[in-house]
Amino acid sequence: MACMDYVDGTLNGVDQEELILHVVEIIRTFRPDVVITFGPDGGYGHPDHTAISAATTAACLRSGDSMHFPEQIAAGLAAHQPGRLYHSLFPRSRLLLLERLVQWLVKADERFSGTFEFARALLLLSEESTLLGYISDYVDVSWYPAGFYIVEQGEPAASLYLILSGEAEAIREGADGTQQVLGRLRPGAFFGEEGLAHRKERNAHVVAVDNVTCLVFSPGAPSAFLGRGEGAHITGATETDENGEEQKTVATTCIDVSAYIEQKIAALAAHRSQCPIEPEMLPVSILQEMMGQEYFVRVYPTPEIETELLPLHLSSS
Repeated sequence: MACMDYVDGTLNGVDQEELILHVVEIIRTFRPDVVITFGPDGGYGHPDHTAISAATTAACLRSGDSMHFPEQIAAGLAAHQPGRLYHSLFPRSRLLLLERLVQWLVKADERFSGTFEFARALLLLSEESTLLGYISDYVDVSWYPAGFYIVEQGEPAASLYLILSGEAEAIREGADGTQQVLGRLRPGAFFGEEGLAHRKERNAHVVAVDNVTCLVFSPGAPSAFLGRGEGAHITGATETDENGEEQKTVATTCIDVSAYIEQKIAALAAHRSQCPIEPEMLPVSILQEMMGQEYFVRVYPTPEIETELLPLHLSSS
C-alpha cells in the first residue's frame, strides 16, 4: 500500500484551483492507495494547513475523473482515485505533563540538573504539545525580578517550575524567623516538585537572586486573586474544552505508534527551530503517553453506521 501526505507551504501564493491541479498531478503520478491531509481546521487553525486540506480533499475527489485536468491525461498520466482519504485529528488530551514530570523527578536517584539545551527543548516541546492538544497543562513563561519570592514557604503547591535563565535560592525559614539557605538553583533546574508529589505545602521559599525567567507548568490558568503565602487559597482549575465546547469531530481511526516514538521524536528534532528535543532528554514512557497515538477521520469511503452489534450470521442464529 502506498501512502502519501502533501507538505504545506511549498506552493504559497498559488490560487486554490491551481493548487488542486498540482495535487491531482501528484496523485496521478504516485497513484497512492491512501492519502492523509489535515482536517478542515488545519489541525490548529494554521492558514497554510487549512488551504492544503481543502485542496487535497478536492483533488482526491477529482483525480479519478479524466474529465478533470485533461491536459494531464494527454501528457500520459492516467486517472487515479485513492482508495481512502483521511484527515488528521488532534483530539484534546486530559494528560498533564506536569504530573508526569513530577513523578519522574521525585523518583530520580539524584536531583535533576538540565542543560540550557534541555530547557529550550522542553519549552518548545511544551508549546507544540499544548497547541496540538497532546497535553492539557497551562504552560507559561514568567519573569521575576531580583529579590522576588517565586514561591513562598507554607503556600499550597500548584505549579512546577523550570529555570530558563537567572539564578534563585531555596531558603527555609524557621519558626523563629531565622533563614537557612538550602542551595542555589541555576538554569535547567526544576523546583516545586516535592510539594506537588506529596500534596503538601511548600517547604521552603524560592527567591530570585537576579532576574529569573521560568517555564511554569500548572493544571489550569492561575487566578490573579489567590494571594500568596500560607493564606493563599487554591481554587483548582476547572476542566473545560477549548472555548467551553465539546470536541465535535470524532476519530474513526487510531494508530498506535508508541513503538516508533524515538523515530517520531527524531523527525521532530530534525526541524531544530521547532522542537530540538532528543529521545533521551525525557523518559520514553512520557513521550509515548503524549504522542504514542495518531488519530484520523476517514473522509471516504464514508464510514457506515452499523445497525447490528453482532455479525449477521450470529445475530440471526
